[in-house]
Amino acid sequence: MKEHETSFLNLIDQMTNGTKIDINDSGTQVRLIPGVIMGGEIEFECDNGKGIGYFLEGILPLAPFGKDPLKLVLKGVTDGYENVEPR
Repeated sequence: MKEHETSFLNLIDQMTNGTKIDINDSGTQVRLIPGVIMGGEIEFECDNGKGIGYFLEGILPLAPFGKDPLKLVLKGVTDGYENVEPR
């Protein structure tokens, strides 16, 4: 797994209660057992290997279903042009 993928899974883990994430030793398989989406105030240091859209695309569809409103502060993330990605 790449660092930005691990960072995203850590963000999901912080947003939820009871989520279990298991990554095999070689980093080629991920087992995710989802927990309850909690919401609340979360401040998260993202890996800057991807732009902010990478994190928001996975979080925004989940946010309305939390037990509490979500206030999310993402730190360390860029607009994605630092490591210019192919489009």
